[in-house]
Amino acid sequence: PYRTIDVAAAETGIIASVAVHEGDAVHQGDVLATLDAEVHTALLAIADQAMKSEGTLDAALAEHRLRQDRLAKLRTLRGKGHARQEEVERAKADLAIAEAQIRSAREERAIKKLEYQKIKAQLQRRTIHAPSDGVVTTIVKEVGEYVAANDANVLTIVQLDPLLATFSLPSQQAAALQVDQAVTVRSLDMSATGTTS
Repeated sequence: PYRTIDVAAAETGIIASVAVHEGDAVHQGDVLATLDAEVHTALLAIADQAMKSEGTLDAALAEHRLRQDRLAKLRTLRGKGHARQEEVERAKADLAIAEAQIRSAREERAIKKLEYQKIKAQLQRRTIHAPSDGVVTTIVKEVGEYVAANDANVLTIVQLDPLLATFSLPSQQAAALQVDQAVTVRSLDMSATGTTS
């Protein structure tokens, strides 16, 4: 083969399915095997719900509106001499706190979105894809076996297109060859099998 690839799992876990058999031809991107993903699927559902939840932000926005109205009313009363300056200052501070709570709620939502993306990526990494076209020669791990970090190989693929051929020539013929020169290859018991360079 031109190249031999020991295909490893990116994550640890138990093999849930093997989608190929020894001798199968595969194309780049084909699903070869999957790891058990039950826990990750549940974590993804939790992260999705957390990402979509808006209760904290809604409460912060409501509190902000309340603090805005209170400050506006105190400013009006202060203008008429019916409120002290300390009350107005306290209302300003409460409004600033409410604004900070809104920012905090939005930052928390952004973090939850990133957590969702992280778990989604981990879930996708539990599916093992063919890194290139080739033929499956060996299946190392079967369904139910554990893939550890120090033993992550699941199967072996060989790339047969192109083929890598190594052979010897008499020194006189070898000296006559040039780089990128096309030559005809024949076996001892067959007619010409092809031209290579």
